[in-house]
Amino acid sequence: MLELPYDAGFMSHWKDYRHITGDTKDSRGGAQVIQALPRRAIDPDLQRRFEGNPDFRLAVELLGYG
Repeated sequence: MLELPYDAGFMSHWKDYRHITGDTKDSRGGAQVIQALPRRAIDPDLQRRFEGNPDFRLAVELLGYG
């Protein structure tokens, strides 16, 4: 469990947030625009381990990924 705190007053100060999931500035050389970034290469051994994991396969299926 992540045990992240919940901020019940977020609606009153969300406009002041500077880092939100999806920001690309200073991350992988992106500009300050929302844009699709190129996929990073994955280690072939790690990919095989994911594909062999039944929980991973179930998650891929449930989320509708091919």
